[in-house]
Amino acid sequence: MSFDDPSEIEIGGIRLPRADWEATPASVQALVAALLTTIAQQQEQLGLLSGVVA
Repeated sequence: MSFDDPSEIEIGGIRLPRADWEATPASVQALVAALLTTIAQQQEQLGLLSGVVA
């Protein structure tokens, strides 16, 4: 599998078969999306704080 393989999808920096993701229940997909958003927000906050705390 290559990075431009249309049968793959990247979610949270992890590549997996598109068919696996599409077979994942919508409620679980929504949970993963929410968690990725939360992680991104926390990483941004940590980045902002690291400049202040130094």
